[in-house]
This record gives sequence, C-alpha cells and structure tokens, in this order.
Amino acid sequence: MLRLRHIITGAGIVLPLLAAGTSWAMEPADGVSSAIEYKAHPSGPWGPIWGHQVPPGRPDTLPSCSTEGAAAPYIEDYARGLTDDAEVFVPTMLQLARKESGQMFRRPANNFDSRPDGRRPAGKPLITADGVWQWNKGAWINAGHMAALGIPGPDGIKDLPAGFLPYMLETQAEMEWPLDMYGQIWRWARRHGATPLQAAQAVHAWQKGSRYGKDMLTRGRDTRRWDDAYAQDVPNAVRNNINTHLRAAGVA
Repeated sequence: MLRLRHIITGAGIVLPLLAAGTSWAMEPADGVSSAIEYKAHPSGPWGPIWGHQVPPGRPDTLPSCSTEGAAAPYIEDYARGLTDDAEVFVPTMLQLARKESGQMFRRPANNFDSRPDGRRPAGKPLITADGVWQWNKGAWINAGHMAALGIPGPDGIKDLPAGFLPYMLETQAEMEWPLDMYGQIWRWARRHGATPLQAAQAVHAWQKGSRYGKDMLTRGRDTRRWDDAYAQDVPNAVRNNINTHLRAAGVA
C-alpha cells in the first residue's frame, strides 16, 4: 500500500503524486480513490528485466512492479465507461497495454535511465518511460499540447510540477490518466466522422508518436477521409505495427 501526496494546484486540481520517503501505508485524501491492489513481479520488485536491480535514477522506495496482466481487469473496468464503442475500445486498450508493458503496473522501461545530464554515461539518452502505458516525460507534455485541437488531456496535465517524472504518479493515476487521454482522442475522432477502427488507429498513431496522431487527427477532421489521413500521416512501418496489434486485439 502507498502513502500519497495529493498536491492541490492553483487551479484546484488534485495531483495524486507519490510522497517522498519510505513509508507506503495507505492514507488517501478525502475524495481520492486508490483501489488498486496487485502482487509484485516474481522476478523482483523492478520487474522482469531489472529484477532486484534498481533502474538508474529511479528511487528504490517506489512500489514494486506488478505481475504480468495485473492491470487488465482495472483497464477493462475503467475503459468500459469512456466511449460508446466499448466492444472495440476495450480490447484495443487491453492490447495496447499488453504491447507496452505486459499489462504491468509500475514497470520501468527496459532501458530506463532517468539520471540527469552529466550523471549518465556519455551518449546515453534520458529514458523515463514507466508504467502500464510506458509514457515518458515527453508524452505527458505532449498530451497537454493536444488542447489546441480541442482535446484537453487528463485533469491536471498542465499542473504537473517542475521536475515531474512519470514514476512519481500514484498507481491509479498512472493507469487512468492515459486512458482518459485515449478516450478523449477516440471520442474526438468519432465526432469528426471516424469509424471505431479509424479511431483505434488514431489512438495507436498518437501513442507511437504524438506528431503522427496529431497530423492524422487534423487531416481526418478537415477532410473526413480518415483512411487517407492514416495512410498519409503515419509511416508505413508504423502502420504495419499498429495493424498487427489491432488484429491481435480482434478489432481489425
């Protein structure tokens, strides 16, 4: 269980960030849910790749990575209420989580290294991807930039503190906030004429690279020719990968 630090921003948004320190007894603030429970991964607290080795730059006091598939029932339950296309949206989300993390909570990237510049070996990039959806710091920033299209992103996305890194989020927010974003993209695409499959393609395109998703969404909105937008704005190799996962999800 976790101790949470719920930071209330100037806009009144509650940010469910993990508290610093080593005590993880659950003491949620009023009105903030933390209903996720799971078993730690058998390879070690940092998951199937890192095992018992703490990934560089990641605090050793964080909650453990979960077993494979632990996030699936929570994803299914939460995703079901986000669109009117649950029969397509839910399996799409389950497969996306399977692809990204094996449906594991709190999984650090296989090549995780969040040490600041000057502390990483020369030429080694900053890698901050973490959690069920493997969003890195850039993905959280890019989610906020989608407001220009009328896709505001999860509540609080613009209120993350300076120095924010994805592992700082409480487990439930790690799962739900990106799902909220995927749901917003999906509903936006559907309002602008996309079919459920085309909306699924747009979500995957944004996950692959926010520029791909934004360009596809813009063209799809402007032309209502979503298949053309997918073909023109998402590179062939990326489309092939997306199509493979949509077939695995049983929606294409």
